[in-house]
Amino acid sequence: DGAFLSRFEDTGGVVEMESSVNETRETLREVVQYIKQQIIDVEEGLKKSWGEIYEKEGYRGIKKRWEKILGYPLSEDFELRAREFTKGAVKEIVRELRIRTDNRRLSAILRPINGIIREAEFKAINSGSAYVEAHHVREAIKEHTKLDGFIRDLNIKMKRELKKYLEENTTSIGYVVGLAVFESPTTGQRYGTPMPIRCQIDATGYDRIVATGKIGTIAKEAAENVKASIRRSFKKADCIYIGYEMHIEYIQSYGDVEGDSASLSMAVGLISDYIGVGINQKYGVTGSIAGDVILSVGGVAEKVRSVMDIELGMDGVCIPWQNRMDIEPLLINAEAEYIQRAHIPGIRIYRGEYGLYPFDIFFCKTTYDALEILMGLKKEEIEERMLKRSR
Repeated sequence: DGAFLSRFEDTGGVVEMESSVNETRETLREVVQYIKQQIIDVEEGLKKSWGEIYEKEGYRGIKKRWEKILGYPLSEDFELRAREFTKGAVKEIVRELRIRTDNRRLSAILRPINGIIREAEFKAINSGSAYVEAHHVREAIKEHTKLDGFIRDLNIKMKRELKKYLEENTTSIGYVVGLAVFESPTTGQRYGTPMPIRCQIDATGYDRIVATGKIGTIAKEAAENVKASIRRSFKKADCIYIGYEMHIEYIQSYGDVEGDSASLSMAVGLISDYIGVGINQKYGVTGSIAGDVILSVGGVAEKVRSVMDIELGMDGVCIPWQNRMDIEPLLINAEAEYIQRAHIPGIRIYRGEYGLYPFDIFFCKTTYDALEILMGLKKEEIEERMLKRSR
């Protein structure tokens, strides 16, 4: 949110700005109108840039220069005109606006969307398509992300290292794949990213938590909160509590890690290390905790989307029950179905056609719900193992 000064009609004033708006029939109509305005701008731009060449050399001259300048191959029967968006393509734009904000609103920051619309137009022209289809928009979103040098370099590094990490670790004791969001310093746009975390707990006779890596004040406080939650878990399991030193390491933190959304990941990793049971590394985790209860966090749609690439090999995520509505944008133009494991509900999204590449999103209310998904152990089994270890 923000504001800027107005000097309309020589009178000073402050115009309030909002970064997001409620999703209503009116705002959706305005989104469609905005897309249409961009289509008109593309059409005018094409005429201005290529009209003279077309009059002198025809499509052959345009094709030759287009491929040389832009590097895109054009089909022989291409038409140099802006395409209208199909209903599915418009849905993809709405989907992106939903993902870029929280609380089921639409992002009002439209400048980045301009580039996506134009890129989708060019992809439709290049392929000779009669309309801009949903897949053109999805491809444009990926290309738009690459245009931000910071995002491009960080995403390449993160995905390369996470893929290597997953190949080496299918189930690992004390290791958990957390989910985080970071902000681009050039555009201010938030992006999700996976962040593996290593946790270790040792009996020392005194309480101490050591969190290494570049973490901020809130993240450090979250680590202290995890320590208190672990103590409650010991008490509930009737374990003898003698004091423990807890180590938490953010394995791939290239910038400051801030916020408390890694609280659940830390708690899961510490319990895993204590009872000696490995965590399924094919699942990501995000959530804040208060005792055993999982609380909502921000940027859930961006976090989940960051690990949905088929090439990463991830099978799903655990997110707070309170955030279950935040993943709704990911269901647009996607094949999905309701699933349930034990008492824990979820959604299965198919990333490929014909039911291929399923990705499961489970909505967890307590730490034990997440542990059941990630370890395959029920609450009673976990407490029994904790009690056995403490004796």
